[in-house]
Amino acid sequence: MIEKGEGNIPFIVGKHYHDVMRLYPDEIMYVSKGKRGSYIHIEKEKQTYGFEEKITSKYNVEQLYSILKEYGFEYAHNSYIVNFKFIKKKTATELELLDGTILSIARSKEKNFRLTFEQWIKLEEEKMRKFIR
Repeated sequence: MIEKGEGNIPFIVGKHYHDVMRLYPDEIMYVSKGKRGSYIHIEKEKQTYGFEEKITSKYNVEQLYSILKEYGFEYAHNSYIVNFKFIKKKTATELELLDGTILSIARSKEKNFRLTFEQWIKLEEEKMRKFIR
């Protein structure tokens, strides 16, 4: 389920069997394709229960991307979207996330991913400049 939470920010209801949790965009590292929907990956240090390594959503990656793209998510591969906030290092072919996860960047997605990531970095820098002043 995709609903609006605090500050009108959408949240996704993630599940693992009968366990349910609310996930906001800034908590999600990346979303990958699953059998009947998608798998949602969150930071290991934010996981408080063992089931959080296997969070699923009934929505597919394409549906989640349509909601999450305005929160800094982009396709790095046909199989997953990545939250820019969690990228530690980017090369032309790979991403390293803050938790050490390595994800490949598809050649067909690299240019758009790079350009969108650069735009996101510029926006973040502008936010920091306003904060520092």
